[in-house]
Amino acid sequence: MRKKYINQSSFQFRYAVFLFLLMLVITLFVSLSVFFTLWIELLKGEFFFEELIVKTGKLVAGKIGVLLIFEAILCFLLSHRIAGPISRIEKVVGLIRQGDFSRNIQIRKTDELNEFVGKINRLVDVLREQSKKEKNLMDSLDEKMKILNEFLTEEKIDNKKIIMLQEEIEENINRLKEGKENFKLE
Repeated sequence: MRKKYINQSSFQFRYAVFLFLLMLVITLFVSLSVFFTLWIELLKGEFFFEELIVKTGKLVAGKIGVLLIFEAILCFLLSHRIAGPISRIEKVVGLIRQGDFSRNIQIRKTDELNEFVGKINRLVDVLREQSKKEKNLMDSLDEKMKILNEFLTEEKIDNKKIIMLQEEIEENINRLKEGKENFKLE
């Protein structure tokens, strides 16, 4: 169930107004065609229909009013199907910009932009995995550096262990470099 019906108020308002004006044009076209059809019948000379035409005009005007209210509500609901997902996209993209890859964008299957949101979520998944790999490599490097420092502070230095640690550190650094090659930075 929706908790908030106004998202991206300026965008949602513009989108709703566009839809409303489109529906207004259609409504005016249909109502004017009905009204002119009745006037043509009146102009054929059957003037006793004049009262019927006036009553029909009032009836059509009332129905147009109800139709316009219905169209306004429909436009509002349709605009929300676009504005809601855009609001959620902006929220998650803001978190990504801050380095938080923990959340994906959640939208309903009936919302618009499903395909676009799916692509963003896949991008977040890739960034999350890359970030985990980098964190694990950095933690490993940190641990190896601590061990290396311990070896260097011992009275008897074991060169084989130091060389082995040096190779492991170089391997982790190379993995970090390989991970960064997947991203174009300039």
